[in-house]
Amino acid sequence: PLAPISVAIPAIIFGVTAISLPLAASEAFGLSTAQTTAMIAALYGIPAVLSLVLTILYRQPLLIAWHTGGLIFVTSVARSYTYTDVL
Repeated sequence: PLAPISVAIPAIIFGVTAISLPLAASEAFGLSTAQTTAMIAALYGIPAVLSLVLTILYRQPLLIAWHTGGLIFVTSVARSYTYTDVL
């Protein structure tokens, strides 16, 4: 009976923290809602599509999903550079 709870709690924590990094970056750059939505879609959508293509091509799960380091770096330079400079 505790197994679903023990799986749900880390999943909820990961879900909340995974979305907090892009939101912090968009807030640091002062992005609009549309820009934030596009950034989040690109951060999670592009790796998902690439992972799907690689999985189908090689018939084994090959996942591409590491953007945390880049987000932390980009957020750290937000005070020195504008969003268009970083792009």
